Amino acid sequence: MAAHRIPYAATVSLAHPEDALRKLRYALDVRGFRFIHMLAPCPTGWKSEPSEGIELVRLAVRAGLFAVYEVFDGYRYEINIEPEMSSHALEAYLAGQGRFRNVGPSLDAIRAAIDTGWKQLRRRAGDHD
Repeated sequence: MAAHRIPYAATVSLAHPEDALRKLRYALDVRGFRFIHMLAPCPTGWKSEPSEGIELVRLAVRAGLFAVYEVFDGYRYEINIEPEMSSHALEAYLAGQGRFRNVGPSLDAIRAAIDTGWKQLRRRAGDHD
């Protein structure tokens, strides 16, 4: 969506309600097309316990699997929640969902993909460290 230079695009984690509400309120005031990508638990698809859904979303953010950020006019990126890049959170996120049992790449491959994605996002946000 950001590549189309829409006025506002953002990602939202239901495990971070203050950030989500702030972004939804902002989006309501923006003229033009707005896009919100929300990570919300799906117990059926994730094959997880409904009571653990918000914690799984929190783990995805802590692990760096789901980046929480905003894009203004397709150009200015702002990272809203800095992940811990926790390997423990990554393992717990995957272990808490039946959809990942006995399938998928290694934890090292997942971590490498996460790191690559964050390098790209940080570059867009102007953080070149």
